Amino acid sequence: MNVICVGYFDKFSRFFIGVEKALQNEGFTTNFQYLSIHFSGFLFTWLRGKKGFWLPVRAWRHAQQQKSKYLKIVQSKSSYHGIDFNELIKFHQRLVPSINAKDLQIQALSYIDLYRNLFQNHEPNYILVVGDSRLSVEVCVAVAKKFNIKVYYLEQGPFNTTIFDNKGVNANLNFRSHFDQLELKSKEAISLKWIHNSNNKYKRSPFYRLFDFFIETLKGKQASFPPDLIQTDVTNLRNKLSKQKKTRIKFEGKKVFLLIFQVPIDVNMIYHSPHFSSHLEILKSVHKNLPKDCMLVVREHPVYMGLYESEIYNYINKNTIIIDNHSPLNEALKQADVVIVNNSTVGIEAISHYKKLLVLGNSFYDCDKICLKYNGANLKILLEKAVNLEIDINKCQQFMHAFKESSLIDGAITDKDLKSATGVAKKILKHFKTNF
Repeated sequence: MNVICVGYFDKFSRFFIGVEKALQNEGFTTNFQYLSIHFSGFLFTWLRGKKGFWLPVRAWRHAQQQKSKYLKIVQSKSSYHGIDFNELIKFHQRLVPSINAKDLQIQALSYIDLYRNLFQNHEPNYILVVGDSRLSVEVCVAVAKKFNIKVYYLEQGPFNTTIFDNKGVNANLNFRSHFDQLELKSKEAISLKWIHNSNNKYKRSPFYRLFDFFIETLKGKQASFPPDLIQTDVTNLRNKLSKQKKTRIKFEGKKVFLLIFQVPIDVNMIYHSPHFSSHLEILKSVHKNLPKDCMLVVREHPVYMGLYESEIYNYINKNTIIIDNHSPLNEALKQADVVIVNNSTVGIEAISHYKKLLVLGNSFYDCDKICLKYNGANLKILLEKAVNLEIDINKCQQFMHAFKESSLIDGAITDKDLKSATGVAKKILKHFKTNF
């Protein structure tokens, strides 16, 4: 069985190796290729003698060698081998508005050639990718479709699970496309004991992560570095380690609206936020339309505590809005009357706690059977409606059960025992035995 894996850091490489071992334990001969977006992922596999390479750098080197050829293509065409490369660079253009579009276009063309050659030579039966955004992942999927190769999408899931899907992650989950087919009728209560389970976590060696930090400091001009690595989450983690803000609040008195912030450059804000382009817009819109005798509490993302734009904190200070970062999430949800998310995974946490939920963007859980969904108008009316919303606990249980059965594998990517890697291997084997 031939498999190509596209991941990010060393923890993902470890997970993919776990999938390969699980397939081998079932008696299958495997030929895996491990492609890593960050150096730590490549280093982890290389030190273990596995096939693979540092994906963006290999593509970038090839792009420099073929630059004249690619420039002519960029100047005269909008597609290459039947793939619209301008569509594939949009994520990074929004991620870094100042980025040179031609650099991204040339990198995209290089990725197309790289994957075409790799698929022709390696002939993979399956491709496993982490997430469904970033240039290197989106090109991989686009080329795989041309070769009719099965792609599976993986991501860290809620409640110590792993998301496994054949269509995408976040708002692209296959599960979301058939909400209307779900029959969330009154039935016997379904056990949701799996929801808050936790396992022993794998302790990552700082050795790998330090390489990513070191490489981050070497970034210079865009022309001397792969353009799709100009902005990464390595920077965000570094900021988290250098600056934190501690506050713990007890909610009393008025109705509490808990507004959940996300990472500003997260794919959910870039691809799945049709109504708001920034957290400042969300904050102002929610606050100005808040019902009377209600208070607004903001919870920042752990990676970005104290690091959002200064205008947000100025607005919060002027309008007696509370920031609560360090109450345990369960406690914050318990004390909130209404939870507001754009499309944060906290939304699914809120559903599991049977909370009144308002979703502003697009997400895999924005089902009108269990929450309120903003459509771009009448936010004031929707916020007032949220206060008196009646939660059907049975429907929430049915939804959570259907979500688990459709999209989740027990165990997290970062678990010590990698139960989830075995679960992924079983899913692949089931398809392989049926189709090959």
